[in-house]
Amino acid sequence: MDNNIENSNSDNKNLDNSNNNDNNSNSNNNNNKLFNLVVLIIAVAALCTSGANLVIMKKVMDNQKKQSNKRIERFDNEVKPGKIDKSDKSDKVGKPDIADDDKDAKDADDADDKDIQYVMYLGTNDKDTNKPVFDEDEAKEKAEEVLLEHFGGYTISDADGGWKDGDKIYTEYSLVIYLSDTDIESVHKAADELIKKFNQSSVLIQENETSTEFYEGK
Repeated sequence: MDNNIENSNSDNKNLDNSNNNDNNSNSNNNNNKLFNLVVLIIAVAALCTSGANLVIMKKVMDNQKKQSNKRIERFDNEVKPGKIDKSDKSDKVGKPDIADDDKDAKDADDADDKDIQYVMYLGTNDKDTNKPVFDEDEAKEKAEEVLLEHFGGYTISDADGGWKDGDKIYTEYSLVIYLSDTDIESVHKAADELIKKFNQSSVLIQENETSTEFYEGK
């Protein structure tokens, strides 16, 4: 009888232990499931956050692309040749400056009309004796020969010059020579020959800017 009671108690203890083991096993399983669920929730939340960030980044990039396209379009409009922005009075790239073009054209036309006239004053008295080297007709003839050789033509006017040295007054027959369509180097070469021919210390040369026109009438 006692042995049966002890066996029964032993069986109850084993049953209790078995139940405890089952309970512990169920508890562990529940804990594992809860842990897995938490991990899953965290993973889903992270994925959702990442997806939201991707959407936001895509929107930002799209917005930047639109702004860049607008800037490019605005730049193309500003540099388009002949385009004039009436709201902006400042100079634009490609904006035609009609006033400057007209001014340049006018300056070019004026430059074509401009000419330098050289006027040479040639005395005919010898620098050493202060007496005429040639008489008036011969002096003009000698000067004409030099001018024809250097310029192929001439324009000469007669002139009488005079000056006072102390109490004495001197007079001199002079030639005024007008030269156009030439340059100062050519004038100097002709002057060198005239100075030697007329034995002068120097000749007076003037440069006058003029406008030249060969008018043929209407």
